[in-house]
Amino acid sequence: MVFKSFSLTLASAAMFFSATAHAQKIISDNDVGFIDGGTLTIKGAPLALYAIKAPELGSYCNPRLKKYDCGLISKSSLMDMSAGAKITCFPAPAPYSHNKYKCLSNGYDLSEGMVYTGWATPLETAPDLFKKLAREAKAKRRGMWRISTQ
Repeated sequence: MVFKSFSLTLASAAMFFSATAHAQKIISDNDVGFIDGGTLTIKGAPLALYAIKAPELGSYCNPRLKKYDCGLISKSSLMDMSAGAKITCFPAPAPYSHNKYKCLSNGYDLSEGMVYTGWATPLETAPDLFKKLAREAKAKRRGMWRISTQ
């Protein structure tokens, strides 16, 4: 009798943790929208990407020219990376976990992609890989670095 009770308790715990982990995962069903280069929506819920800062809509890469809305181009880049893909988002790990999400486009990390393409910069607390990708993007003049005076 004790064995049967213990088995039921383990089964209940496994179901609880499985349901909890599953509830935190957000998967798109073709209802993906885009607010800016660092924020997407799934089923209307805004999900900010972890560890990056994308240009705000209406911000210009080269303020003297006022010709290129880098915020809008950044948003378009995020849209391109997500087009037709299955988007899966998880609450981001610490230290990014406060209302930030790690979102994958067919398995590809969107935060990483935005930094790689030069349409977002890593936060100070971002993984070292993101910082390396940002240096490369700037050196190779990808994304906003192509039209920026910075």
